[in-house]
Amino acid sequence: MTETDSANPDSDPEPEPDSGERRADSPSDSDTRAAGRGDSDGSRGARNHHARSTAGVKDSTRSSFGSPDSMTIALTLQAGRRLESPGTAVENARMWADWIGVVGEVSTQRLKEFCDEFSLNPDFINGTGTSPTERLASIGEGSMFHAERTVVVGTPDERSLAVTAGWEFILITKAASKAAWELRSN
Repeated sequence: MTETDSANPDSDPEPEPDSGERRADSPSDSDTRAAGRGDSDGSRGARNHHARSTAGVKDSTRSSFGSPDSMTIALTLQAGRRLESPGTAVENARMWADWIGVVGEVSTQRLKEFCDEFSLNPDFINGTGTSPTERLASIGEGSMFHAERTVVVGTPDERSLAVTAGWEFILITKAASKAAWELRSN
């Protein structure tokens, strides 16, 4: 098995139209959105402007991860805890990813506490009662978080959640190496 895996797209059915995806005008507790990160009509306004303004910047990580508007990244809580500076890593990832979420096998409150502790501002998280796999599988073509490439950045024991949801998997160690993110020594 290689560092990245892609699940067979035919193995998981498309999410139902009522899959619980958040509409731009109705926030839910499993999705978060920063002020200024989007307009009420669902457009990403300032967020896209930032991504596009860095498009011409020479960055060695771009070829590894994609370009804006083509990628959604889900950082697992376990992987985030391995990073020296999760906030810096997430902000850095916004240069090449259109959407970034945080998922984990913990309560919504624990995910929010982690995000607050490191000043993360994810576009989505999984909510209480929704497993990370269920949340990721719900991000299909009808979702505002859908992208050409969907990637889970996680630890070795989290590979199956990505494969089950039909997402690509990248080990946190490989992602950190390519993106120059520092890992904690412990």
